[in-house]
Formats: sequence, C-alpha cells, structure tokens
Amino acid sequence: MNEVSRELTKLGFEKGSIVETILVTRNPDGTLNPAPMGIARIDSEILEIKPFKSSSTYQNLRLYPEAGVNITNNPEIFYFTAFKEENAISFSIDKIFSLKGSDATLIVKVIDMKDFSEDRALFTTQVRSVMIRNPSPKVFSRGKAAAIEATIHATRIKEYLKIGLIYDAEKLMAKVYECKEIIEKVSGSETPERRVINELLKMIKGWRDELSK
Repeated sequence: MNEVSRELTKLGFEKGSIVETILVTRNPDGTLNPAPMGIARIDSEILEIKPFKSSSTYQNLRLYPEAGVNITNNPEIFYFTAFKEENAISFSIDKIFSLKGSDATLIVKVIDMKDFSEDRALFTTQVRSVMIRNPSPKVFSRGKAAAIEATIHATRIKEYLKIGLIYDAEKLMAKVYECKEIIEKVSGSETPERRVINELLKMIKGWRDELSK
C-alpha cells in the first residue's frame, strides 16, 4: 500500500462506499466552482464521480480534467456550495483547488469518462496527492450528518423538479423532513445545522410554489 492509498484509508474512503465531499472544478473563465459531490473509491487510488450532465461540474471536468476533492463535515459548507446562486456567497479557494475550511483536499486527475445513465456521466479519476490540514478526529453529530444529508437531497429535488420528475422529488422531500426531525431533536437552536435546514425548507417551498404557477 503506497502513501496515497494509506491516506485515503485514514480519511475514511472505503472501497465500494460513497462518501460526500465538496468537489472543486475549474470553470471555462478560469474561476473555481465548488459543489457537493458523492464520490466512491473503487480501487487503491481510483475514485469515481457521477455528476448530472446538466451541472457545471460535468462541463468543467470535460474541459479541464483536474479537480480537488475537499473533505469536511461542516453542514454550512455543503449548503452554501450547493446553493451558490441563491446565497451569493464567495468562497476562498486556492489554485490547487483547496477550499478554505475543509479538513483535507485530494487532487484528482480524470483518466476516463463515459455515460453512466441518460442524465449522468461517470468520470474515473486517479488521486495524485493528499493534503490533510486537520488530522484531529471530531465527535460524530447526528444533527450535522442530517443537515448534510438534507442538502444532498435538496440538490436532487431541484434537479428532479426542473425535469418534471415530481414523484421522485416528493419522495426526497419526505426524506428532508425526516432529517428536520433529527436536527430538531439533537441540535441546539443556534447551531449551523438548524440554520441550514430552515433555509433548505424555504427554498424547497419556493421551488414548489414556482412549479404551481
């Protein structure tokens, strides 16, 4: 096992399992685009990425086949990077795709691209380097995990509503409300996860209202 493989294992990347990350890609104008992305480790140094073909991430990886996989359990980072347009937030990202506030960054290179489904692509990438900034473990919070889960669901709800998959969107909305129940049970009223779930529910209501017009 080489150094990169050992670092991936220490970070929690298990073969065959999907983990949630913030993927930073390069836009055509040279700026950087952070977005939540589920990523699976399929081999020692190989990660798979399956973005929607309608996303900036997909277009960017086709044009510029290098990216940064940023590791964090901060739900606000997931929320703000998932819904950049709604929040008009700027992000501090250096030229090696490292997002400020993340605990680690993996630099990956695309080595293969193909269709995964009608609306998603499959990029196979190789990890070239691993930078760990916060090696100290943190306690697990069900509230933080639920807020990140709700954010991931919400990105899909927006996409499904856009393409008319109302039933699929409604199923995910139910899951968001399940996350809300967990957060309200275990997280204090002033925590980041409370703020995230409240904003997500406002946005989902807005998307549904827009659809009913």
